[in-house]
Amino acid sequence: MAMIKLTAAALDALKAPTDTPQSYYWCSEQTGLGVVVGRTGRKTFVVRGRVNGELVKRTIGVAGAPRDADGHVWTVQLARIEARKLLGQMASGAAPETKVETRAARAATGPTLRNAIDLHVARMRKSEGSPRSIEEFERETNKHLIDWLDAPITTITRTACRELHEKLTEASGLYLANRVMRYVRAAWNTMLKEHDLPANPTIAVMWNKEHRRQEPVTWVKLPELYERILKLESGVRRDYYLTLMLSGLRKMDAATIRWEHANLTDEPVSSRVWNARRERWEDVELPAFSLLRPNPKGGADSAFSIPLSGELVKLLTRRRDENRTTIAGGDSGWAFPTETWV
Repeated sequence: MAMIKLTAAALDALKAPTDTPQSYYWCSEQTGLGVVVGRTGRKTFVVRGRVNGELVKRTIGVAGAPRDADGHVWTVQLARIEARKLLGQMASGAAPETKVETRAARAATGPTLRNAIDLHVARMRKSEGSPRSIEEFERETNKHLIDWLDAPITTITRTACRELHEKLTEASGLYLANRVMRYVRAAWNTMLKEHDLPANPTIAVMWNKEHRRQEPVTWVKLPELYERILKLESGVRRDYYLTLMLSGLRKMDAATIRWEHANLTDEPVSSRVWNARRERWEDVELPAFSLLRPNPKGGADSAFSIPLSGELVKLLTRRRDENRTTIAGGDSGWAFPTETWV
């Protein structure tokens, strides 16, 4: 634990720990107010004080996340206001409205679900998992598991998992409910590699049957779809959809094509490609008439190249030339700059 002058700038400067699941920083100007930084970099405001002589801690909110009461984003200033309110409750002998956790209880019950999630996300980052998958994992666990995050992981029961799954199914749909429970299962299994835990409680979940939500376009309907695409007013949007049709790429893989990823010539070329996961430029060789996808779903380890057909070569060449002449300020290296779609 460390003492810091807690300001917005100081909060931004805090780094994720590498040798422990969490790091605590306590404000030097307001007793009881602190910040917990997890391995994923998530920063959570907390407050601690004494209730009838017992030291207790309460989570205030995640920095940058919306507050349940009014949707305002948690900032240092808002955390200070909330901390003063909670400390007043503690000083009067009343525990805060949500469950508080004593230091002795934490020591006795072991890691929390938040610890498990932080550990799992850290492993996802280390294995260079998809940034989109990591962002979704963090966002949805923080939103839908907020009441469980700081509870000891061993207190999460099979019945609780089943009931939350049923509640989420009714409130948010069968796909999200399944996804959130998969997050719990994955985090639990990751923590199981380092701690002795009972059986994964998600075994009690009656998983919703998932159906394909979008049917593929049949051969019969392809000509009609092609004609509709050709009538789009935006040349960028038109060529984007044609690229999807002609390449079979995922939507995001096509939308994030950059010119250094594409070799539109009949000779191999060397290109410098930005690796977003490793945050550095790397030299790669692109075969003739090929397109590189350096960070697809699955991360850099799943990078792949596809050959470009003659039609795709003509399409991308035309797109590159039109971007130079029709987009004010240029396309910044993107084949399909989205600002031109509106």
